[in-house]
Amino acid sequence: NSKTTWENLDKQIIEKLGTVAVSGGKIVIVSNTILSPSTKATIEKFNAKYPSTQHVVYDQVSAYGMLKANEESFGTAMIPSYDFSKANVIVSIASDFLTSGVSPIEATKQYAQGREVGEEKKEMSRHYQFETILSLTGANADYRSQIKPSEEGAVAIELYNLIAAKAGRASVGKGKSVTYLEDAANDLWASRGKALVVAGSNDKAVQVIVNGINDMLGSYGSTILGTPVNFRQGNDEAMANFVKEAQAGSVAAVIFYNCNPVYDHPMGAELAEGLKKVGVKIATAYKEDETGSLADFIAPDHHYLEAWNDAEPKKGYYSIAQPAITPIFKSRAAQESLLVWAGETNVDYFEVLKNNWKNWFFTGGNFQAWWDKCLY
Repeated sequence: NSKTTWENLDKQIIEKLGTVAVSGGKIVIVSNTILSPSTKATIEKFNAKYPSTQHVVYDQVSAYGMLKANEESFGTAMIPSYDFSKANVIVSIASDFLTSGVSPIEATKQYAQGREVGEEKKEMSRHYQFETILSLTGANADYRSQIKPSEEGAVAIELYNLIAAKAGRASVGKGKSVTYLEDAANDLWASRGKALVVAGSNDKAVQVIVNGINDMLGSYGSTILGTPVNFRQGNDEAMANFVKEAQAGSVAAVIFYNCNPVYDHPMGAELAEGLKKVGVKIATAYKEDETGSLADFIAPDHHYLEAWNDAEPKKGYYSIAQPAITPIFKSRAAQESLLVWAGETNVDYFEVLKNNWKNWFFTGGNFQAWWDKCLY
């Protein structure tokens, strides 16, 4: 690898992407989940310039099984918001929701509220945990039962059948009874409307069973809320398909947007092999990593503490990320890089962000005062 200037880098990348576009070659942008609506809008602008572009999203800890299960159960591929504070009884099947769940900080705060007792609140929530290795969540449980990873689905089915028997519904196959499971079912049924069952499995079938249990318990609208969260948008099928396409030589160019799948994706070794057949490889990571080392061009992004950005963590909830320090090295916002490669000039991502918020949210009056208040 050799050092270069941004002008030289941009010139070479624009030429190569232009050649790919003329030949009708496929361009893929690979990223982890992006919470920023302004970044997504930037990718759409890039896509408008290069219509053969596909954006593939993956997560190191995938929740694709939950997304697909909710699509099957409710017609929408989404992850709902949970409110552990509203649950009198919590049952977790291999979900370490206090540490590595979808929203652990939020879950921890809610969970703590449910576990707190005092003069005004005499009862604390009851927590059953069924898991393999002792997790932080399991260590906090009132009742913990050890199960094999291969038994997660069978335990979920057994719990479903125990609840279904009380609800007058049909059973769904043969499950596996384990210690405390019957007690958990009894407590859940006694706390209908204030109960919550969660599972850590990335298997759609297991999550569909859990949806069925929560439905019988009246959890939806009480402990499970309709507001979708955007934390895990990864599509396992699309990512696996991209790796296969790279191996087949049918990807002309790839941009790795602040992600390192060669290191942290299960098919990382296959991807590393496949990248040998990709003509143009670009990475925007702010530091050297396994994926970037295989790229032809590295256009380093700012560290997030040096960067402007915005976020929509839950649907309808927006926030702004403001830099804490000025950039130390000659990095550039990755969004600016994408816009420059899409043919825009004099790009400043701060101005892009500000204009987006003006167009999306500002309703009139003094814009600068409104914007300052947003930042404040």
